[in-house]
Parts: sequence; C-alpha cells; structure tokens
Amino acid sequence: MDIRFKMPVEIVMRENCVQLQRYAISAYGSRAVIIADNLGTESGALEDITAVLREAGTDFVIASSAAENYLILTDICGLAEELRPFGAEFVVSIGGPAAINTGKGLSLLAAQPEQISKTDITEGNYRSRSIPHIVIPTKVGCGNETTPFMTYRTSAFGKIHTLNDSALFARLALFDWRYTAAISWDTMVSMVFATIGCAVEAVLAADSSSFIRAIAWESLANTSVVLSALGEDLIDIEIRRMVMYDNVLAGIAAGQTHAAGLRSIGWLLTRDRGIPHGKAIGLLLVPYLDLVRRQKPHLVDTLLHSMGFQSLDGFCQETSRLLANKT
Repeated sequence: MDIRFKMPVEIVMRENCVQLQRYAISAYGSRAVIIADNLGTESGALEDITAVLREAGTDFVIASSAAENYLILTDICGLAEELRPFGAEFVVSIGGPAAINTGKGLSLLAAQPEQISKTDITEGNYRSRSIPHIVIPTKVGCGNETTPFMTYRTSAFGKIHTLNDSALFARLALFDWRYTAAISWDTMVSMVFATIGCAVEAVLAADSSSFIRAIAWESLANTSVVLSALGEDLIDIEIRRMVMYDNVLAGIAAGQTHAAGLRSIGWLLTRDRGIPHGKAIGLLLVPYLDLVRRQKPHLVDTLLHSMGFQSLDGFCQETSRLLANKT
C-alpha cells in the first residue's frame, strides 16, 4: 500500500463559523486584504468577516473580484503590486472560485521579495511560499478551497493554465452553508455538476489510491438525492449543506491527484462558448464516463452505483433533464 496525502488546510464547517473562529482569524496578523465578489457581499459573508476584523482591531482593505470563472494573470499581478504598500499579513477571499483563485494569487505574490511578472509565475520562477490565506466560499463546485491549484488565463482569450504548488493551499477554510442562500437554482445546478466532475476525476485518476477514492466515493454518495431535489426545485437548507459537504470532499480528493482532463475541456467550453464551468462539466460527464467505461467498465459501474444510479443511461437521463434548455 503506497499512500501519500498532504492537505494542510484547517476546515471548519458549521453555522456561524466565521464568528466562532474570530480568535483564530485575528491570530493571522494585524493587516488583511479581502477579496470579495458579488455573492460574497450579497450572502452576508463580507459583513461577517469585516465585523470580526474590526472587533480584533485588524486593519483591512477590500478589493472586488469581478471575474466569474477565471482570472487573467496580468490583472492579479497588477493588483498585487497595487496592494503591496499596504503590507498585508494575510488574505481573506470570499465568494466563488474566481475570488478564491484571486486570493491564492495574492497570497503567493505577497510573499515574494520583489515584483515578479506573469512570465515568472508561468515558468515557475518564484519562491514557493505565501502569506496565510483564509477562504470563505459562497459558491462552491470545483473544491478549490482545499486544493493547491490556481487556474488562470494569460490574456482575455489566452490559454488556460493551472498552477500546482503547495504554497497555494489556504490555511483556513470556513464553510457556512447559509452563505449559499442567495444562489439561484441555475447556479446551484452548475455547482453540483462541478463537484461531481471533481469527484469523478479523483476516482478515475491514474495516480489515485484507495484512500483518495474512499473520500471521492463519500462525496458522490449524495448525488442522486441532490439531483432529484434540483429536479423538483426543492432546494432547502439541508440540500445546500449537503452540496457544500460534497464539494469539500471532492476538493480534498481532487487536490491529491493530477487528473484534470474533464475540467480542462470544460474550461474551453467556458472560455469559447460562455457556458458556466459547472454546466460545461455536466455536458461532458456522460460522454467522458462512456469513453472511460470502454477501458474500465467495472470501475465506472461502481462509480455510478456510488452515485445511486444503476446505469449510465439512468445518469444521462437525470443530467439531461437538469441541463435541458438551461445551458
């Protein structure tokens, strides 16, 4: 048995976790940069974290994250240089994957001794170190709260890259499912398919172990329940909690493997066709599983059963029902 596992993110998942972790948050330093997208503001998460920081006497600045799906590396380098005089000791990112990716980039760049270019980042010419990063997700899906990955573009329509560096692990991830209450049905569908895609790739990855697969299986165990609830438009707080829990597990599993084929193709559909990333993965899941089944039929069948489906056709019907006329 050959198992390697590194996931240094402290995870706290419960209601009011931001307030309950106020002493842990204040211990990271006296100056913070906050990255927040629209959902970070609408959910109340930004208000909660700023209240905690004010109570602790922590100075902070807030920078908005407008990107919906992925960031442009030139922009993040420019933002890092703009914020450098502030001297942040830690970063807080609030919102969806783009906000969290931005936070990862800032935490890495803030720890560099001097300004570095996007070429330096792409070519690995930087120090593998970062200042502490706290993530508070309000829109989940790709599990990047618990991974060492940062996805970015070199330009507006440039190639999509994924940086993999242990320095990109957050220090603290605070999951409060109430922050997803502002998310629409359409966005929830996208989130769920992104989570499924991460877990599926973790199961099928060539470098996956039985240990990693066990985590991914647990992530997929609620799939049929969640998809049925979405199909009936019955998204209550328990379903939101379940979706967040599944996302955490999918991210932990995906962060331990190098499989990214499904998600990489999904990024192309997002970039070139404007399809939300999670829905792009949803469109690809059935043909992807059908292709893999030709080589690993038993593993794919086991995967489908873990999701609560007896066949690929049954899974296809459920995904098609949710994606039809919605993408």
